[in-house]
Amino acid sequence: MTSVFGKKIREARKNLKLTLDDVAKKIKTSKGYLSEIENGKKNPPSDKMIRKLCKVLNIDRKILLRLSHIDKIPEDIKQELHVSKIITPSKYLKEKGNELSSILEEEYNKRKSMPEDYVPLVSNYEKIEGDFEEYIKNVQEYIRFRLHKALVVFALQIFDDTMERKVFPCFSKGNIVFFSKIEHIHRNDFVFVIYQNQAGMQKIFRQVVESNRGKIYLKALNPRLRREIVVPRKSIVGIWRAIGRLDLL
Repeated sequence: MTSVFGKKIREARKNLKLTLDDVAKKIKTSKGYLSEIENGKKNPPSDKMIRKLCKVLNIDRKILLRLSHIDKIPEDIKQELHVSKIITPSKYLKEKGNELSSILEEEYNKRKSMPEDYVPLVSNYEKIEGDFEEYIKNVQEYIRFRLHKALVVFALQIFDDTMERKVFPCFSKGNIVFFSKIEHIHRNDFVFVIYQNQAGMQKIFRQVVESNRGKIYLKALNPRLRREIVVPRKSIVGIWRAIGRLDLL
């Protein structure tokens, strides 16, 4: 069984020129148990022991905790949730060879040119002008999302800390968030909204605080941004619900 957690701690240990015995003594566990973790024969240890490993091996605790959570997902579920690296259509052509090249070259910048399990990836969405839905049909980066892909319209890469906080759920800078079409807005939904106000076209990612027939009330998760945003429904150009998140480690 492969283990991204085990690989990470083995690499860190060897970079510091520490033996299994050295690390085991420092975190007060057995050499054999640590070896089994490194080789994927045991699941990652408790969060308490992970914190000790981070201190000894000088690894960012957030990264190691995320890797431990990934390793604890059953293999069959991992396959369903598989998300690939970001690619461009031209790179896909290079990887797949000539069998699809004629089709993909004709539709290079169109969404239908990509395989069914890829969705458009949008970065720097606050700078997009014009029709957003038309824009996402012509992006040049895609990302794989195999689970319920039919529900996914596009993915956004978060560029700021507006939705970041210390407790789950949260969305940090660099996270990739997948969005689906939305028919009914519910309280606590995480939504990407495009709406028009006096300052022009606004594009924001927020949590729904309240929704009624005339307005929706939105908030940021970051505690330093306490002001709610009130959006009249008639001003909304488009709204989509977040259904998944990918952390880039």
